[in-house]
Amino acid sequence: DGRVPLDMVHSQPQINDTHGEQIFRFSESQDYLRDIGGLDESDPSHPQVLISNYVLGPANCYKSLAFHTFCCLNECDAVLTEVERSVGGPSAQPDVILPLLENLTTSSMDEPRPLSTGLVAKLSGIAAHSRGMV
Repeated sequence: DGRVPLDMVHSQPQINDTHGEQIFRFSESQDYLRDIGGLDESDPSHPQVLISNYVLGPANCYKSLAFHTFCCLNECDAVLTEVERSVGGPSAQPDVILPLLENLTTSSMDEPRPLSTGLVAKLSGIAAHSRGMV
């Protein structure tokens, strides 16, 4: 479901390359993950990292100079910003969000496309687990 338990993320073993240099290790704090929207704390006793939000977070940008950071543009950011602006906040009921999504166009999509019944069902499923909100 796109989530990994936080304790599993932080318990990853250190892996070194042939020169003894550390290859990769998750070191972001719980506060940092929360700040970037990368932490699901709907069950406070079992926080989970939201993989997509983590991957798109600022830690995965390339900082080449003191004054410049390069990140890949994510078309989803513009879509999410538009939806949040239209609904007046970070969440709404599916019947408010669906018409927005069904009339959506983007730089890679000239005409709105109908949402599949599977996607509509997923949206409803999310709402069912989130007090009716998405």
